[in-house]
Amino acid sequence: MQGACSGAAGPRRLCWPMDRHVLTAGWCYSDGSLHRAIDLKTEVGAPVYAAAAGRVCSAYQWNGVVTQGDTNSYGNMVKLEHGDGLQTVYAHLSRIEVENGQKVCAGELLGYSGNTGHSSGPHLHFEVRVGNERKNPLCWLDENFTLAHDRVYTYGPGEACAPPEWEQVQGMVLRCTSAARPSCEVFSAPSVNAAIGTLAMNERCPVLETGEAVTIGGMQGGWYKILRKGEELFCLYLPDGRCEIEAGAGE
Repeated sequence: MQGACSGAAGPRRLCWPMDRHVLTAGWCYSDGSLHRAIDLKTEVGAPVYAAAAGRVCSAYQWNGVVTQGDTNSYGNMVKLEHGDGLQTVYAHLSRIEVENGQKVCAGELLGYSGNTGHSSGPHLHFEVRVGNERKNPLCWLDENFTLAHDRVYTYGPGEACAPPEWEQVQGMVLRCTSAARPSCEVFSAPSVNAAIGTLAMNERCPVLETGEAVTIGGMQGGWYKILRKGEELFCLYLPDGRCEIEAGAGE
């Protein structure tokens, strides 16, 4: 089961983890104390979705004891790894529907919202971490949200959402030049954990946008958004013979 995945316009954009985007608490609480997460208003039993493709590195089942300041305070919790040190955390769930080590797609069902752990009412506690350092999740999501009240913290100075790091391209195609290892893989999101298949030898796909530059194994390359059989997908270009970028029309 998958939810609508809005907010995934670039390599540093995440999908909203719930269908409703009503904030009851931001990076700071209303009294100014640090929260280092956002809380989304909900009732018990609403679907919670993966904010990006990745792997479940923790599916923590709450032991029923209310504590504060440790893992148990999260209640039933799922943590995902998305590559490049990026992690997302989904806490206070009523039920978990994934397992440790499981690969998930962006928008895939992780579980259902709840009121477990150190929680004063049903809500989803959502964190973004980079290199195990927490970041303001609103800087990674689109601006399609509302506030439960006018005291909810949103951004600090200069923190508002930056435009997606993608540029439109016309008249270029990506051509697969290797169907064997290293094969020309396609991805559902600009993440090496989101591979969904490979292109056929000499298959040509129009390039829609160019994205973030990356370095893997000492090679410098970048992400490309392509159109394949009417579906927008992603391909990672590296100078290792798996694909070429050429002028022309594809498909």
